[in-house]
Amino acid sequence: MQKKLMKQILTLLILLLECHLSFAQQMVNKELLANSAKIGFRQYIYALEHNNDSIEFAKSNFETYVKALENEHTYKLAEDAWSSWNAINCLSDIYGKTNDPNIKGLTDFVFSYYEYNKRILKTTLLNLNAIEPEYLFVKVEPAITYFAKNKDIHYIERTCNRLENILSKDKYHPFLLAICKYFRTIAYMSVKDMEKAMKYSEIAYDLAKEEEKAYRKTYNYKYFVDISGNYVQGNLLKGNYQKAWNVILEVEDGIREAYTENSAQYLALLNTQLDLAMKIGKMTQAKNIVEQMDTLIGKSKLINKQYADNLSNSLNYYKQQLGMTNHIITLQTIQGQFETQMQQAYQDAISGNWTQAKNSYKRILKDFEPTLNEGNILTYSDIISRYIGVLLSTYQYQEALDIIDHADSVVTNLKKYDIYANRYFKEIKGEAYSFLNNYVLAKKNLEEAKKLYELSGDHSTKYYSCLQFLVEVYQKMGDYAFAKLIINEIEAFVNEAYKGKDFSHALCLIQGRLGALNNMLGYKYEAKEQLEKAIANIKDKTAPEMDVFRRTLASYYMIDGNYDKAYEYYSKNYLLSHIDYEINLALKGIVCCMAKKQDPQALLYLKKFNHSTSNNISQTLQHSDKLDLQSYWESTMEDCVEFNNSLLQVFPDNPEMTELAYDNTLYARLGLSEATKPQKTWRNVAKSLQTNEVAIEFILVSEAFYEKHHVRYGALLLRNDYDAPLYIDLCESEEMDSVISNHIITDKNFINKLYDVKNPLIYDLVFKKLTKYLKPKDHIYYCPTNLMNLVNLGYLGDGKQRLSEMYDFHQVSSTALIESLKQKDFSCKGKAAVYGGVSYDESMDEIAEEAKRYQMEKNNANEIENSDANKMMMNLLAQDKSRGALNGFLQGSLEEAMFIEKLFKQNGKDVDLYVGNQASEESLKAYSGKAPQILHISTHGFTFTTVNDQNEHRNIIEDINLIEKKKSTALLYSGLMMAGSDRTWNGENVPQGVEDGILTAYELSQLNLKGCDLTVLSACETGLGHFDATGNEAGLKQALKQAGVGTIIFSLWQVPDVASSMLMQNFYQYILQGKQPREALQEAQTKVAKKFPEPYYWAGFSIID
Repeated sequence: MQKKLMKQILTLLILLLECHLSFAQQMVNKELLANSAKIGFRQYIYALEHNNDSIEFAKSNFETYVKALENEHTYKLAEDAWSSWNAINCLSDIYGKTNDPNIKGLTDFVFSYYEYNKRILKTTLLNLNAIEPEYLFVKVEPAITYFAKNKDIHYIERTCNRLENILSKDKYHPFLLAICKYFRTIAYMSVKDMEKAMKYSEIAYDLAKEEEKAYRKTYNYKYFVDISGNYVQGNLLKGNYQKAWNVILEVEDGIREAYTENSAQYLALLNTQLDLAMKIGKMTQAKNIVEQMDTLIGKSKLINKQYADNLSNSLNYYKQQLGMTNHIITLQTIQGQFETQMQQAYQDAISGNWTQAKNSYKRILKDFEPTLNEGNILTYSDIISRYIGVLLSTYQYQEALDIIDHADSVVTNLKKYDIYANRYFKEIKGEAYSFLNNYVLAKKNLEEAKKLYELSGDHSTKYYSCLQFLVEVYQKMGDYAFAKLIINEIEAFVNEAYKGKDFSHALCLIQGRLGALNNMLGYKYEAKEQLEKAIANIKDKTAPEMDVFRRTLASYYMIDGNYDKAYEYYSKNYLLSHIDYEINLALKGIVCCMAKKQDPQALLYLKKFNHSTSNNISQTLQHSDKLDLQSYWESTMEDCVEFNNSLLQVFPDNPEMTELAYDNTLYARLGLSEATKPQKTWRNVAKSLQTNEVAIEFILVSEAFYEKHHVRYGALLLRNDYDAPLYIDLCESEEMDSVISNHIITDKNFINKLYDVKNPLIYDLVFKKLTKYLKPKDHIYYCPTNLMNLVNLGYLGDGKQRLSEMYDFHQVSSTALIESLKQKDFSCKGKAAVYGGVSYDESMDEIAEEAKRYQMEKNNANEIENSDANKMMMNLLAQDKSRGALNGFLQGSLEEAMFIEKLFKQNGKDVDLYVGNQASEESLKAYSGKAPQILHISTHGFTFTTVNDQNEHRNIIEDINLIEKKKSTALLYSGLMMAGSDRTWNGENVPQGVEDGILTAYELSQLNLKGCDLTVLSACETGLGHFDATGNEAGLKQALKQAGVGTIIFSLWQVPDVASSMLMQNFYQYILQGKQPREALQEAQTKVAKKFPEPYYWAGFSIID
């Protein structure tokens, strides 16, 4: 019995101990939960004030609390520890801000927790955790926003149904039902269903009006502001301006009472009302609103400074428009003073009188700037915008960017920040950089402009024009996702706006732009539909934007094979457009339509296209700076030649077609420096030929009409008795590509095999078909194209003998030069300038001087076969150095230069020698305007043929000004290495005021070397250039021709240093004996071939007139 009693007492003690421990544990958990909630709340408040810096910490603490609240064993502890609804509210907001999908589970818990507390309230007299239905909305709103972002309409509908179900059990709450409809509005706007969105927006507004007065002093009144604002914007988008105006009047008193007239909410409403008043012509009301806002902004303490500044800037704009500025010169006075000049400048611009337009805007700007004040900044910005438009149209990018920078500084000095001027400048700067293909800076400026438009609330057509440029930049950079996001934004606006009956001009323009943008991104069906709608509803058929819309739509019909419809739109552009560029594109389109139908009338319009292109070039040449102009010339001629040649596939035997193709080829190949001179035609060439002479222009031709990616080699052949040039199709470009590769400039065995007499590979491809039109010993003037520029045509074999044994080959830069070449007779009478032994590194100067002293002690024999010289050359030959960039100091180059100098002096000729650090870029450029008769340059050469090479050596080809403010030209991708070039090549900074030592082809093209009869480029790869889509080359040869040089000797591959020196020394001996350059080079090559039979050592040099 006693044992039994003791056992019962022990059990009781254990139970008491467990109860005590349980109570202690509960106290600890409650304290922990309270701390989590309090710390979370402090971090949440801090995050709101500091850009969400600590929001993740807040989330973690609140999640700890809410998990306890969700657990049936611990929820009572959580409720006792802190305000449960407050914690739910904070966590819901945090999930919304961080786009956290856990918000779905939390929202489900909100409803179950609400229902649970309602049930408890029914069974007890008091439940502090029970809330009224109206408080649910703020707790689920973050979830609505989250699911709208993710386009999950289903969940939003489910949430709204649950809210409405709760409301149905209570008394009638129209205001709360309105919030449910508003949530649905947000949902359908997110998926671009504007019809349903506007339906729910209208229902929401009507319901909210019934009860809004009862909520004016509550937090939920913010929903009435949102509902009414949404309804106003919807009516604005639809063009229902009067309805929007009436809604603003209806809600004005309520918002003022709820938030006071100094609040951001009321000022925002007034700003919307002001914008609307201007749109619908209520000028008296607009002035009253401006005065009211001016007063309220000045005394308001409820809005932050940035918002106040933005509103002030907005008001300045409206004051200008309303003539309310108090400055000395009002907008009306300014407009009266400059209106006539502005109109004339505009007329000059659209008429193509660019010089007059530019000068007019320049004068207007000069006269206007002294009157500039805060009240007329917008007018100033407009002048700048128009002026820049003229400069961009004439490729004067450098000047355009300089003027934008100047205008920006002028406005900044006057007023620290002006949102309207700043966005103008950002936008046009972005456009300028886009034209320059500098998409990084274009994107930066356009994105900043976009933000400023949005900050000012301006969604005019100018805003969408800015977005259009931005989409184009994204597309060029490959950022298709960003481009599509912006298109979606525009599309949402347009779709909603077009629900109404009013097809305003502005909306139609935006619709058309949307079509053009969708076209760029490949959304063809959407683009076509949008363009057709825009074109149909724009009343002004001559609006500049219409040109783009019609042209884009025409291209769709071309793709679909509906050439008649395409022709209709192209013809409208041709007749209605005022812009030369668009007229030219229209002509091109008309030619395409007719050519597709094989209508010979296409040639009539092709003539007009060529004539129009030529006129545009002539006008542009008068304005642009040189580098921009070179780039313009290259791109324009590439397109023109490619287009003309493509028609040879449609009309190959039509004499009119071959005439046009030949003439166009002549124009393109004469180069930029000859573009303003009278144009030579095929008839001029034919007259210049003798009976035994032939002119051949090799060209690239599209395999199918205007199929840019599949081309063939062809030839336009002419004799003096031909009625028209003859077109001969030769081979596919891929066949030539497979034969001639990168090996041609590096691989000795490949080169020797290519020029083997018994190897007729290239002969079969590009020459065999021509032989039926040739006679033995014909003198062939020819201009190569594309990879044919890498071949010394005369030294190729036909399987039995070299072509030079059958014909006399004479390479020319254009057959248009034949007549002038026949009038030339080279005689070595003038000065020679010789460059060699270049010190690429300053530390090489001593070596150069020592090498010079060594050379001066050599035997004075004239012949290179001198035994000492032979020994030296054989030693160097073992090293087999070549002159391609960058292979170190060239000993043979130094000896070559020294020998030439000695040879010229011995023959009583005037010669300047530049070696070591004297062989500088500065010394060569000093010859501009006073060129020597002979210019010899023996140094490393370079050509960047791939994009990777161009990007890797960008520091060489372009300085920072060119990168930012210039359009690139292919002449930057090849050049010569002069003294001190090592530091530039290796990416080091060049001291200010010193040339970088890299002499690019572009720099050469800008020199005046007229009077230089012969330039010898004794460097590797100097005959290599950059080829465009038409096969035209841009490199050192073309640059020297532009500079005015007559005959050029160049290299096709990395010629061995010793063989090169031997060949050059013999060449000059023959020159001084009175031989012509072509003959002297051929005899020098023959002599070197006797010592070094392999073509690799002697066939690498070629000559061009």
